Amino acid sequence: MAPTAEALAGPLLTHWPAHVRDHAAAGTQGSRRTRWPGSGTGGDETADGHRQALSGVAGTQGSKPVVVNHVKRAAGAVVGSVVGDALGAPFEFGPAGAFSARFPVPGTGGEMCGGGGWDTGEANDDTQMAVHVAESLVERGDPDLPDIFARFQRWATDEPKDIGLQTDDVLTSGLPWDQAAAAHFRRSHHAAGNGSLMRATPSAVYFAREGQQATMDAARRIAALTHGDPAAWEGTAIFHDLIRVALNSADPLDNLPQTLAAIHPDHREPARTSLLERAATR
Repeated sequence: MAPTAEALAGPLLTHWPAHVRDHAAAGTQGSRRTRWPGSGTGGDETADGHRQALSGVAGTQGSKPVVVNHVKRAAGAVVGSVVGDALGAPFEFGPAGAFSARFPVPGTGGEMCGGGGWDTGEANDDTQMAVHVAESLVERGDPDLPDIFARFQRWATDEPKDIGLQTDDVLTSGLPWDQAAAAHFRRSHHAAGNGSLMRATPSAVYFAREGQQATMDAARRIAALTHGDPAAWEGTAIFHDLIRVALNSADPLDNLPQTLAAIHPDHREPARTSLLERAATR
């Protein structure tokens, strides 16, 4: 029997408080609802100041509390990224809009079609690397960067069906984990690909409860293993924070100004222009 989505995502949440991990708590704690650290949403902290506690109540709709099962949300994020990867892999190197042109009406069937060297439902290198990140976090705890890099290296030398040219160069350079990506960037001056973001959903879920600064810092550190350009670090940090916001039932696009304020000033305006233009077309 195939594992449920919750079983796949649950191990990433083992360091969360049990009352959040196992089931969303209906109602309130005492007389106040709790919230994600630094989220700015979901009510006040509990009276005893326990900032790390999280309730399952993310707000109200009318007079009814909105109950959030964070395990299901985490599963949706992780599994959704895998499904999206498998849907998009056959179109990866084609023209923009190719998928929508082929399947103009969503949900009519046949979208999981395979092609371009990929079997139907087969996910590509992004998901494969995401699995290695997830396994390392589950087995080792907070990011063990040498361990993640070693897992990437073993995967890269095992002849994967696809691997980005930059990632391959970094992982097979023979340099240590904390030097390889930086050396590649110094040599190429071109290392801001999206690969570090594409594998980031498991780590975004894992660090979501730690608050904005912690999850964005973790994103940067993991991204820097293969991408030496700080632009890639900041892009991945933005993604981590938007996942945090979404897991807390807020609208990531509404939160963009706060997220962008937390990235490095050198990258803030280009990111703002790109993301807000996309948000305007949603």
